[in-house]
Amino acid sequence: MLSSKETVLVGLSGGPDSVCLLHVLSGLREEMSLSLYAAYIDHGLRPLETPGEIEFCKGLCKNLGIPLKVRSINVSEYAVKRGLSKQEAARYLRYNAIEEIAAEVKASKIALGHNGDDQVETFFINVLRGTGPAGLSGIPPVRKNIIRPLIERTRSEIQEFLEEGKINYIMDSSNLKKDYLRNWVRLSLIPELKKVNPSLTETMTRMMDILREEEGYFDILVTKALMRMITRKRKDSIELFISPMETIQKVLLRRILRRVIAEMKGLRRIGFTHIEDIIDLIKKGKAGDRLYLPDDLRVIKGYSTLIITKEPPIRINKYPLPVPGEVFIKETGIIINARILDGVDDLGDGRYTLTLDADRTAQDLSIRARQKGDFFYPLGLGKR
Repeated sequence: MLSSKETVLVGLSGGPDSVCLLHVLSGLREEMSLSLYAAYIDHGLRPLETPGEIEFCKGLCKNLGIPLKVRSINVSEYAVKRGLSKQEAARYLRYNAIEEIAAEVKASKIALGHNGDDQVETFFINVLRGTGPAGLSGIPPVRKNIIRPLIERTRSEIQEFLEEGKINYIMDSSNLKKDYLRNWVRLSLIPELKKVNPSLTETMTRMMDILREEEGYFDILVTKALMRMITRKRKDSIELFISPMETIQKVLLRRILRRVIAEMKGLRRIGFTHIEDIIDLIKKGKAGDRLYLPDDLRVIKGYSTLIITKEPPIRINKYPLPVPGEVFIKETGIIINARILDGVDDLGDGRYTLTLDADRTAQDLSIRARQKGDFFYPLGLGKR
């Protein structure tokens, strides 16, 4: 997870896991020549407790000689604005904030205090919500620049470490309330399961390791498939060839679509049913059919490609097209050039070149957006 001379930002809440992590990395600091920073994120949800937590974290960091960065986020406002639960909004904003701080301090790694018991809780939460193999593989120990050094340690081992070292920490009162799903899983479900299997954490951790390895193999297959499917890609839009997707196995197609959508930032509400709707569009839809999905995502089936985009639709005005001559469509940046030929051997590619019969074409041509009821007969297709 770490190499020598790296700069590491540690997510610090003041709770036992993050305090343990900070002490462990502080102990490695000299040996590995690490530069350490800590970050406390104020979610704005517990105004009575937060000031005390910040003071505790400041004192801890001062004693260890580690700079502390404090950042505030407005979870309630964002949850209402985006139609998310407070837990979903908190997670999204928290990761954004800690990534921003990491960029400020030039940290190559972000260390978080998730442990083995968190893994088990995440597994059962995902089971209850309904998820695929990726969700069942749990929290990744390493994901890009995020590392979780305690992910194979149990909560009891962390507690033992803190007690032996006489290390103080504080408890978040919200962790004791069963009205949050994670807390109910932690306080009610898992204790019952551990009566049947006392080694539940170790057993589940092993199983999730296997699932992650299998997911890694599928990721390779998805990458290879996408290399021959992508025809055009922008920040908020991607275009894929339809023909390979019409015959590909559904189990792989689901993963391909999830990967494509995951690369578009800010799509928090695209779930299983939406992926199935896209697959139905690919397999059964006609050219021109489209889906309007949450987070302003649109999926449009063309004649040969599928466009997945969250770019706003372009409203094109009507432009007269002189023949011969050209017209610039300012909304798209496209130039349409028209000329008259006495005869033609090459009808063009049908994508960037269109060949029309002048004797059967109106004298006054114009360029406009497609309207309901428009149709044409592509040469060789034999149908409208």
